[in-house]
Amino acid sequence: MIQAATLFGFNSQRSVRKRQLSQDDNHAKTSDDELSLPGQGLTKEQAFFRILDGHWRYMDNQRKSVQTTSEDRSRHAQGQFPFAAILGCADSRVSPEVIFDQGQGDLFVVRVAGNVVGDFEQASLEYAVGQLGVHLVIVMGHEQCGAVKAAITHYGSTDAGALGRLLNEILPAVIEIRGSEGDVLSKAVRGNVCHSVDKLLERSTFLRESVDNGVLRVIGLVYDLASGDLDIQRTEG
Repeated sequence: MIQAATLFGFNSQRSVRKRQLSQDDNHAKTSDDELSLPGQGLTKEQAFFRILDGHWRYMDNQRKSVQTTSEDRSRHAQGQFPFAAILGCADSRVSPEVIFDQGQGDLFVVRVAGNVVGDFEQASLEYAVGQLGVHLVIVMGHEQCGAVKAAITHYGSTDAGALGRLLNEILPAVIEIRGSEGDVLSKAVRGNVCHSVDKLLERSTFLRESVDNGVLRVIGLVYDLASGDLDIQRTEG
């Protein structure tokens, strides 16, 4: 199922992906009662199809008009029950709630320039999986990422301070593509997403075991700013 889903998100596959979704629609929807269950009661497969469903609405300019009622606020005050966790870039153009057309309380979002993995990002995602019952983690990079571009530009420099430390986290992806032909920035963006997925699962024994035990799926993907498409780079679990 995951291999078929990786083809979706491209305009040429619009009719195919809608037919595929209709077959799994009852797995992607969540009842009001399930909104207060860990992970909203969704498996990793169901959570992924809900993400795809929201992205397709976004691509088709049919985003839901969600009104937050007093009942919703009361429910949110009792606890949070997201169905997916997103590690994304802090770039203002790539809000996961918009791109995946989800409402308040649906996504546990961790954002940092360059979608890098450090102690705080790792701890946040472990909390989402271990305490909130999330079964899907997405690492989302994007085309024209300023942090990756800066890492390429400043390769070999000795920048000090917080910015220098952040760029060093992206450096492995830059080193990997140096000397290659084609769109160096695009390649580095994709390499950086894969590096973040690998680093997350190398650093976190808990998340690695959750993947190996079949309860967690980690997906690395790249969002195209111009087309809105998603390009899946890595799937674990």
